[in-house]
Amino acid sequence: MTINQSNITNLTGLWNKYGANPIESVHGVTLHGNRSWPNRYWFEITDSEQVDNLTPDQLQKALNKLINLVPSAKMLPILPLVNGSKKSNKAINEWLQQYLDNNNWQLTLEQTAMYLDLESYPSNSAANNDQLNVQKISSVEDIKTWVTVCEEAFGYSIDQSVIEHVKNHSEIQLLLAHINNQPVATALTYITQDIVGVHQVGVRKNQQGKGIAKQLMEKIVEQSKLDDKKLVVLQASKVGKPLYDRLGFGVLFEIGSFKR
Repeated sequence: MTINQSNITNLTGLWNKYGANPIESVHGVTLHGNRSWPNRYWFEITDSEQVDNLTPDQLQKALNKLINLVPSAKMLPILPLVNGSKKSNKAINEWLQQYLDNNNWQLTLEQTAMYLDLESYPSNSAANNDQLNVQKISSVEDIKTWVTVCEEAFGYSIDQSVIEHVKNHSEIQLLLAHINNQPVATALTYITQDIVGVHQVGVRKNQQGKGIAKQLMEKIVEQSKLDDKKLVVLQASKVGKPLYDRLGFGVLFEIGSFKR
């Protein structure tokens, strides 16, 4: 599996854990979607051979049918397709971009897919020598606090029931960080084989600018290295990317998410 595939598989795998389902499949292309938070719909090639045998007109009709099933309140991230042939992947992504442009879909979120190679990353014993106390949580009360902090950090609402749904998955860790017993930051890690996906890294508004996100990420990276994982992957916002650049993360590809 390539690093691009590792990043995409981790991200869409987490959306599936959140409760996404296949919405409909047409000629080997499947539309998946979260009917509640995080409100993502996306395309996957689920039968590469069938897609390769489609005429351009057949492919266009299939995609047109699927994209019309995306509700107006949901976001459609344009991810690199990795399960089809180069020809099919290119044809679908080109059609999607043209369709979005021609039908006035709005770009609402820009992210950069990134990775960190843990095998060449030096250990950082100082990652545990600070005031930030990071704990894995699972109780309903702690999850409520996690959601409150995360909502404040990102400025959007999170469905608490979705977070409660994933709390007992062995591959998922909900992390809540405290300073002097006060909750200040959140993160969620999702492990797929030897890949650690880092998601929902957020710091309370009144605690931002103090290096808390950097300390939290250093702890996550150090623990991932101690657990003999190979890669850390994530999707950085424009605001967050400079931090990941400083930590040594490399760039994979850009993700644009659109709404009607």
